[in-house]
Amino acid sequence: MTYDADAIIVGAGGGGPVAAKELGERGLKVLLLEAGPWYGHKKWPRPNEERGPQGDNNPANLSSELLRKCFTDNEDDMNNYVTGKFRWGHADRNRPPWFRYIPSGGFIWQSSGVGGTTLLYFANSPRAFPGAVDDLWPI
Repeated sequence: MTYDADAIIVGAGGGGPVAAKELGERGLKVLLLEAGPWYGHKKWPRPNEERGPQGDNNPANLSSELLRKCFTDNEDDMNNYVTGKFRWGHADRNRPPWFRYIPSGGFIWQSSGVGGTTLLYFANSPRAFPGAVDDLWPI
């Protein structure tokens, strides 16, 4: 498969689609890549072509199979303390991971799919604190 793009954005989470929109509106050809599935709505299969309903409170219309796949197939791949991509430790995966002390017992939910982490946290995707990016702000 070949595609002629001016910009390639990896991830259709909270920020990827916004960046794609902004670049596209400035005339760039943008390729947006997403590894996970689209958590779709059975009554709204083509969101870019049809606006869809203003709201729907019928759980039967949601595809819970796709949502479960986002977590069970991709979640542990990232957060597993021994094998996860976000584990703390050596690049040599034959060595054990470093010990992580998390006093609050927190856990970072990761989700793969269109919408990314905005599928969690009530669709909230807050900006990082400036100190988290070495005070290079705004990005």
